[in-house]
Amino acid sequence: MTALAEAVELPADIWDAMTRLDFLTFVSRVMAELEPGTVYEENWHLEVIADRLLAVQDGANRRLIINMPPRAMKTITVSIAFAAWILGHDPTRRIMCVTYSNDVAKAQATQFVRIVRSGWYRRCFPECRPAVPNRTLEWQTTKGGYRLATSIEGSVLGRGADYIILDDPNKGQEIFSKVARTRVTDAWDNTISTRLNHPKESAIICVMQRLHDEDLAGHLLEQENYELLSIPAIATQKETRDLGNGRSHVRRKGEFIQPTRMGKAELDRQKKIMGATAFSAQYQQQPVPDDGVVIRRAWLRYCDEYPEEFETTLVSWDTASTLSENADWSVGTVWGQANGEIWLLDVIRERMEAPGLTRLIENTHIENDADITLVEDADLGRAIAQNLFNASRRCRPQLVKPRIEKIARMQARAVMFETGKIILPREAPWLTCYLEELLGFPNRRHDDQVDSTSQALDWFQRRMRRDLASERPARKRSSGGRNRPQGAPLRWR
Repeated sequence: MTALAEAVELPADIWDAMTRLDFLTFVSRVMAELEPGTVYEENWHLEVIADRLLAVQDGANRRLIINMPPRAMKTITVSIAFAAWILGHDPTRRIMCVTYSNDVAKAQATQFVRIVRSGWYRRCFPECRPAVPNRTLEWQTTKGGYRLATSIEGSVLGRGADYIILDDPNKGQEIFSKVARTRVTDAWDNTISTRLNHPKESAIICVMQRLHDEDLAGHLLEQENYELLSIPAIATQKETRDLGNGRSHVRRKGEFIQPTRMGKAELDRQKKIMGATAFSAQYQQQPVPDDGVVIRRAWLRYCDEYPEEFETTLVSWDTASTLSENADWSVGTVWGQANGEIWLLDVIRERMEAPGLTRLIENTHIENDADITLVEDADLGRAIAQNLFNASRRCRPQLVKPRIEKIARMQARAVMFETGKIILPREAPWLTCYLEELLGFPNRRHDDQVDSTSQALDWFQRRMRRDLASERPARKRSSGGRNRPQGAPLRWR
């Protein structure tokens, strides 16, 4: 619209009136102010976003999640332009903008202040005047409204909000850390979510690229009925998008979000740089690709029946000690080895306290006539193993202390799936849940079945190496160094 307005040389007062009335015209002027060297191209995805944001402003929707790729104008459109638009039309509104770090919050706040200080903004919205004195991170109006910029763990005590805008609340570099993910969700649950001025009428907007099944967008979707606007860089199916005012946009499978800015060559290059898994999450808004992450769907082998006998039967346990709804599970996987192949026989997944879990571990060992039961050497597992070793005649677990972190453990076992050594049943009541976690790891909320699996496969892999080493003929030692005088250099032949 900027180019059109300049082409017909609209009078300034008409141009300002259009800016007050049309949000995308407003966005175009924000872009011209913040990035004068970038040509603003209005695109269908911006029309879709604008329509949903205006529905939030009108009160038709109060919970909105927008998932879209990097560099698609999500921050400028939502955290900066929409916040300035709201205050321009109602300077009493209080807006809280939250991102993953103080540095990013400050950078966005600085851009916001550039907009509200601009001459055209002050002409368009003369009622939105800055309080004196004022601060960048908490820009206040003379009518009591403000835009407060903070990080996910920043202080918001004593602050309320009519709009909470969450803009990339998770830090991409920390997304595989459960501690970091929990820190973000806890900050939301216990602090930021309590800041709504009017819980029935105040609005929450989360705009981010998907990073993990357990990122804040995934967490919010489990808590409330959010409207989800997910826009992948490449359409995975035919889409019909509502543009508002009775208009729509049809995007066919395989079409790009904005090919004039990023087409096939650019997306292919980005996928090669960052890898298929990260690309699927950040650009396709699909944190768990259909074909798997560490373990690929194409590697899986299935059977209709098991061998009559196994050379070794093993049970592997990953234990957890709480019963809460969101707690980890205690998982036991039962495996059999025959003819160099490893068969998954059963998966037990329960939330139990120590006494019941102890009995379950013992009974599983006995019922499967297991040769060995492995238990992870953690606090609860150590106590259970010691109890069984002293009290049980049949089940004396072997404690296993992980040597490396869990992603690396499973990556090291991935070759066993890739080479067809692991065989799963074609049908089992637990199979769907197991596959969802196996193929989604490490981007799923829970990983207990994967931990149990990697622990078992590590044991089998070590045993195979020992057996292979014992079958090799002993190498004949050279006699060259047998009578070497003490301190003389070793000579290689």
